[in-house]
Amino acid sequence: MDGSVYNYYEYSNVRLCGLEVVNNEVYVAEAFCPLVYKLDVHTGNLETIIFDISLYYLYDVCFDGTYFYVDEWDLNRYDINGNKDGTANFDEYVLGAAWNGEHYWTLNDTNEIRCWDISGWPTITEVPSNNFTPPTPDCRGLWFDGQYFWTSESIANTLGHIYKFDYSGTVIDQWLEPAYRGGGACVIDLVGVEENPSAAKGKEKLEFISVSPNPVRRYVNITFMHAYPGRLRLTVYNVLGQRVITLVDGIACAGMQSVIWSGTDNTGERVSPGVYIIKLESGGKVHSQKVMVVN
Repeated sequence: MDGSVYNYYEYSNVRLCGLEVVNNEVYVAEAFCPLVYKLDVHTGNLETIIFDISLYYLYDVCFDGTYFYVDEWDLNRYDINGNKDGTANFDEYVLGAAWNGEHYWTLNDTNEIRCWDISGWPTITEVPSNNFTPPTPDCRGLWFDGQYFWTSESIANTLGHIYKFDYSGTVIDQWLEPAYRGGGACVIDLVGVEENPSAAKGKEKLEFISVSPNPVRRYVNITFMHAYPGRLRLTVYNVLGQRVITLVDGIACAGMQSVIWSGTDNTGERVSPGVYIIKLESGGKVHSQKVMVVN
């Protein structure tokens, strides 16, 4: 483990925070909605496990072997199937949480990692003698690997670090983050994660699924399959081979995606009626699709 990027996924209108590992499967909380997802590490797909409409948002997630614990001012717990098992009064602003086999640990906005006894649920008792300071005040997310804690930094416009540290806050190891605004860190064994059969079957796919309506009057919806996350370009050309507009040019997530072309060029002007070529490029592969633009 050297901190290099093995894979990554991007999500729109989603803010994930906190990570937990259960039976080598990754779970993550949603900061914009009261959701906990199970993450498919091979595809990036998010499966909803907890959706508690009585709450507004979640700050963290951890699992004690029987229950998930998530914090939204009060502390809430749920079984592995997402069924709620009560709420405890817990007036804390938590930026991360972890379970070490004996106690519930929280990374608080006061730059402190605090220890709690939750064995008398729903009564929670602090164990202040165990409290300590995290590696830096910018740490976000908390996870325990059986011996050490893990966290990541969230710093505006600056790459922070992922830290592995002990019960005193002493850093055991650290890696530069691959992106800004870290929200948590955990470790899994990818060899031990079974790949989704449908995902494996589609590994080599880069193809158009549908381009419709065609002929194009006002717009066309371009749906395509992109099997691996990576750089992708989607461009429209005229029959002379001249580039009309670039619709996508950047890093794209894996999976089925849709892009709408409104029949305009790169200046925003409506193109003339005629035949146009939509070209899909990624990983050295190129696919093309003709469309007819009509008045």
